[in-house]
Amino acid sequence: MLHEWKIITSRHENLHPIAQVISRLSLSLVLYYLLRTFVFTSSLRFVPVAFLALMVASSFRALTDKNGFAQSLLASGGTSSNGSRAAILSAIAAFDGYKENTHSLLKRRYALFAKLPLAHRQIATEAGYLDRLHEISIRIDNNARVTHALAKFARRKHAVKDYELRMARPLSNGAVIELLNHYVRDWSDETAAERSRLFEPILTRLQKEFPTASAGEKKVLVPGSGLARLAYEISVLGFQTQAQEYSHLMDIAAQFIYEHKGYLSGTENGFELYPYVHEFSHQASTEAQLRSITVPDTAATPGFKKPKTLQLGYGDFTQLATTAPGQYDAVVTLYLIDTAENAMKYLDAIRTLLRPGGVWINFGPLKWGTAPQVEFNLEELERVIGKFNFVIEDRFQGENEYNGDRLGLWQGKYRIRGWVARKENETVVVE
Repeated sequence: MLHEWKIITSRHENLHPIAQVISRLSLSLVLYYLLRTFVFTSSLRFVPVAFLALMVASSFRALTDKNGFAQSLLASGGTSSNGSRAAILSAIAAFDGYKENTHSLLKRRYALFAKLPLAHRQIATEAGYLDRLHEISIRIDNNARVTHALAKFARRKHAVKDYELRMARPLSNGAVIELLNHYVRDWSDETAAERSRLFEPILTRLQKEFPTASAGEKKVLVPGSGLARLAYEISVLGFQTQAQEYSHLMDIAAQFIYEHKGYLSGTENGFELYPYVHEFSHQASTEAQLRSITVPDTAATPGFKKPKTLQLGYGDFTQLATTAPGQYDAVVTLYLIDTAENAMKYLDAIRTLLRPGGVWINFGPLKWGTAPQVEFNLEELERVIGKFNFVIEDRFQGENEYNGDRLGLWQGKYRIRGWVARKENETVVVE
C-alpha cells in the first residue's frame, strides 16, 4: 500500500516542502475516512487507523530524507552550502524571463511609434524602421535560446525544483543584457584586440615573476573573475589558477562556456549572440546593430575544454582570507579595486591570501561604484597600499574600451593604471 501511496503523491515532489506535507496529510485523511466508512467493519477499525498512522509518518519522512527538513526550508529562500540559494534562483529566473522582458521593451517602441502622425509613420516605415524592429524581434528570440539554455544548465547543476522558482525574485533584465555584453567582451573575436591590450601586460609580468618551468607549482587567485577569461589564459600558461566570482549570474555563465554543447544543439563551433539589439542609440546602420557574435572564440579549437589547472569558484574572495591565508603565490585583479565599498578591506584580504614575498598584479580604472565608503585618488591609493605591507615594484598604464561597440558612433575609453606589488615578509596589523 505504501508503494501505491508513493505513486499517488509523486506528482507533489515539485511543490514547496510545506505544501507537500499539507497535500499528503489531506489525502491521508480522505483515504482514512473512505476506508473506515465503506471498507472495514467495526471489528477491523484498527486497519484504517494503522493506515493513517503510516501515511502521516510517510508524509513527514518525505521531508527528512537525505536533504533534511531544514535544508528543504532553506532551499526555498535561504542559503545553501554553495552560496546564496536565493541568488541562484534569482539568476535562473532572470535567464528565463529574458525573452518576455526584452520583447516588452520592443513592444513599447511599437507603442511609441504608433503615436506619431500618420504621415510621419509612413516616412519612418519607408526608411526601414519597422523592418528593423521586426528583425530585432527575431534576434531577441535567438538570444533567448541561449538564456533558456543557461537556465536549464543552472537548474540541473544546482538541483533546483520547480516550486523554488515560483517563489524566486528575478534579477533585472538589464543584468542579463549586460551579461550578454560580457560574453562578447571576454569570449569573442570581436574584442580580441582590446582584450589583448588588457591581458598582455598582466600575463607578461606574471611570467616574468614565475618562469614557465615553475609555473605549474604556483597558485594564482583571480578575484572578481567575471566570466573567467583572464583566469583561463593564466591557467593555459600552466599556473594553478583559482577564479573567484561573487555573482551567481556570472558564475553560471562562466561554467556554461565549457558545457554549452550539451545544452545547445549545433554549437560545436560556439553559439551565436546578438548583443547590439538592445541598444538603439549610437547605431550607424541596421547591419551593424543586427550582426551576430560567436561565443566562445575558443570553441573551434580542437579539444577545447576547461583546463585541469583552472578552478571556477563562487563566493566573496574576502571570505577566503579566513580559510586560505597565505595560500597563493600571486593575486591578479582586473577592473576590481574600484568595485569595493571599502577598498582597504580588499587590500587586507589580498595581503592575507598571499604568501610572504608573493605578488599582487592589478590593472584597471578608478571608477568608484555607487556607495563607496572611501574614494581614493591614485596617489592616495598608492600610499594606502604601502600601509598594508606592500611595496610597488612596477607600474604600467594603458587605455581600454569597456563593453564598447566597435562599429558604434560613440566610443568611450578608460585610462587605466596597473602595478606589481610585493608582499613584504614582516607581518603588519592594520587597526
